[in-house]
Order: sequence, then structure tokens, then C-alpha cells
Amino acid sequence: MIKLKKLLTEHAWSRSFGESLPTLDSVKQRHQENKKTTINESTRWILGMEGPNGKVVSTYGHWDGYPKWAGKMLKKHYSNTAKVKDLLKLGKAGISSIEPKIKGSKDHTFNSPEKGVSVFYGRDRGEKTVAVQKFKNRDSIKWNMGEEYAYIWNTKDNKWYYKSRHSNPQKWTELK
Repeated sequence: MIKLKKLLTEHAWSRSFGESLPTLDSVKQRHQENKKTTINESTRWILGMEGPNGKVVSTYGHWDGYPKWAGKMLKKHYSNTAKVKDLLKLGKAGISSIEPKIKGSKDHTFNSPEKGVSVFYGRDRGEKTVAVQKFKNRDSIKWNMGEEYAYIWNTKDNKWYYKSRHSNPQKWTELK
């Protein structure tokens, strides 16, 4: 409460001349109103596959890219080269969300996804854009769409590696 009072007092110059400071109750009410219209942000990520020559092919992932979700899904359900290739193929236009399964029924769509089925921008929304990028190695990956995490499947040792753009780990680390 003291911080809020200080903040309101310090920013008094933004008021109209003669306008009184808002009350704490009015600030709380405004906060409750704003919570109803808050936009949920995504945790963007990169999915890549590193070939024996070190070159990386990657695509964009939009939702839930943090290790406790995307990392867990990749490690548990996509820990072989064939499945990673399927993800990259279906994710040519990007991956909206990663789930345990790739294929759903004919009723699976972008706007009405089946529970537990991954959602792809191309297959499920019909987008024609290309989100695939190629890099000479994993250290040359560009974080150019606001991604926070990158996950690389290494085809030599059949393991997932990941790193964070802003937090930890900042170096490529085996996904456990």
C-alpha cells in the first residue's frame, strides 16, 4: 500500500490541473476491470534439428515454449529423429502448440483442437507462410520472432538440447 501511495504521489504530474489523486479503492477497482481485458501472452520457442554436419533446420513455436511444457513434451513424446522430422514438416508454417500427439481426427482444427493433439499453422489453419529457417550451426540461430527458448534435436547423439534467450540456461544444455 505504501508503494502504491508513493507511486500515485510521484506521478501526480500526469493529472489534469486541480484533479485530485485517485483513491486506493478506485485504483483497485480499475485494476480488477483491467484484469478482465488482459491479453494472454505466449512463450515463443524454436524447434530445430541438428544434422551430423552441425547444420540446423528450425521452425517457430508459439505457445507454452518453456521447458516445463514444450521441453517436457519434446523429451517425452518426440525423442526420435522420425518424429522430429514430422514436427518440422507439419510445422513448416509454424507450430501453434505442442501436445503429446501429432495426428488428430478429421474434426481437429485450429479453432477447435482435439485435446492432446499438436496444432500447426499450416495443417490446421491453412497458412502458407514459411517459418522454417536454416543455420550453419546451433550457435548461429537467430532469435528474431520474440522466442524465449530454443530446443534442438541432435541426430548424432539422439538427444534434445535447449537454451534460453534471457534466463537460464544460456548455454546449450541437455534436456533432462
